[in-house]
Parts: sequence; structure tokens; C-alpha cells
Amino acid sequence: MGGTGAAGPIGPGREDGLVELTLLFTDIEGSTRLWEADPGEMPQALQRHFELLDASIEAHGGRVIDRAGDGVFAAFASAAQAAASAVDAQRALTGEAWPTSTPLRVRMGLHTGSVIAQGPALTGTQVHRAARLADLAHGGQVVISAVTNGLLAGVLPDGAATRSLGEHRLRDLEHAEHVHQHVVPGQPHEFPAQRSGGSRGH
Repeated sequence: MGGTGAAGPIGPGREDGLVELTLLFTDIEGSTRLWEADPGEMPQALQRHFELLDASIEAHGGRVIDRAGDGVFAAFASAAQAAASAVDAQRALTGEAWPTSTPLRVRMGLHTGSVIAQGPALTGTQVHRAARLADLAHGGQVVISAVTNGLLAGVLPDGAATRSLGEHRLRDLEHAEHVHQHVVPGQPHEFPAQRSGGSRGH
């Protein structure tokens, strides 16, 4: 994926060219319906949504790597920074007075892994895993991979916790993922079952 931020890796790289980062993927749930219902209001709403996401990413030391449609791909040096950014972004998005007939609800996924840093771009299997993880989420929900959840033990944002959602298949990927969800006081935390190729236990 192409980059929109400053060049160079966020975290320390290794001799093999890999760098371990926590990756954040987002997109707006039901954006096509929103564009059809509110074509005049959506450009303003979309821009404001990007401003809120950018502010939370920058405030927690992250970098926007790419944008595609209504989604953002960002990277952080630590899982704690990425989690804090996601929580702050969801709070800001929930509190925004949207010009559209229904509020914008953003799906988010966090995954930590080793990626290839080539200038501002990040590539590799873990990037795809992070993107597919975000596909499981519902609007307003932050889902987290097992490795990221492990790294967050004891360092979650104040008042936050995680909840197991069971093991899920990720589209186009061979290995299932044990998925967790952020539970943040004052934010919605009950969502429909995850949209995956199948799950094993909750």
C-alpha cells in the first residue's frame, strides 16, 4: 500500500528489513448507503471523519500509511499507543454531530506483527491479516488480534478492558484468528456476531 505520511519506519527495524508495528485499519460501516441517502452531506462528513482519525493517530504517536475510499491504514510503534488512539477516535466519532441523517459508525481492527518497511510503505502478510481483522468488526467496534491483546495486558487505556470473541476465519487467510474486542466505558460494547467465514467458540 502506498504511504501518505513521512518516510521511514516508526519503530526500530531489524537486519532483515522487518519492523514490528501495531497496525490499525478502519472503514465506515454502510458508507454506500450513506452516500445514497445523503449525497450532499457526505463529503463534509467524510472529511470530518478523516480529521478526527488523523488527530487521534497523531496524538498517540502513530502515522497514517494509506487511505483507500473511506478507510485509513495507520501504524504505531506499540500496541498501547494504537489501542489508545482507537479508543480516542471512537469516542470522538461517537460525540460528533454528523450532518448526515444517520451518524457515521467506523469499524476498526488492530494487529501487531513484523512488516516490510519500504520508505513510507508497509507490506507483508501481517498487513493483510490486520486488514482482514478489521473486516470482522461492526461500526463502533474495535477488534484486536490475539497477539495485540497479549501485548495490551496491563497497559490498556484507563477504564478499558478486552473481551474474547472466539476464533474466527479471516477472508483469504489460512489460519484462523482468536479475536478480542475493546470494551470501553461509555461506548457501545454489544454488537452482532462477527462477520467471518466461520467461528469456533466464544
